Amino acid sequence: MAGCLPLESIRQSTLECLYNQSCVNILSLQPNISQPRALPMSPSNFPLNSTIGSMFDKSLFVESWKNTSSFEDYFNLCAPRSLSYTYQGRLRLASIFTTSVSVFGGLVIVWQLITLAIVKIWNLIKWKKQAKQPSIPPDQMKIEQDITNISPKQINKG
Repeated sequence: MAGCLPLESIRQSTLECLYNQSCVNILSLQPNISQPRALPMSPSNFPLNSTIGSMFDKSLFVESWKNTSSFEDYFNLCAPRSLSYTYQGRLRLASIFTTSVSVFGGLVIVWQLITLAIVKIWNLIKWKKQAKQPSIPPDQMKIEQDITNISPKQINKG
């Protein structure tokens, strides 16, 4: 094995040892477990001395891939005739509490908006009423002020 990282070492190694029983015996370190058997020599697309990295890069260790899938057959086999969905749930105390709090919060916000609108409408009505009242001319107002400033004279009896 050669390489700076364990992955590089594994990619550069070969599987030759797994086909030799004496090498497999050396690799097995567990004395209480039965000895594994070496792999049988069978025809393969990969040469015996090919590296793990090359086998992985070429075909992910797959010797041959036979795909005989048919979407029509899959649909015919797996297509449901009908679909139904049921949900059985209970109202829990926590959900009742959170729903109540959220409804109360929403009502508070709505009440604040309604109150603001009512106050604005009330002020508008008051302003229009004040605008409709006849204004007193300045001359008449001065006369009224003069009359209120005149104090009655004391009458001397004697």
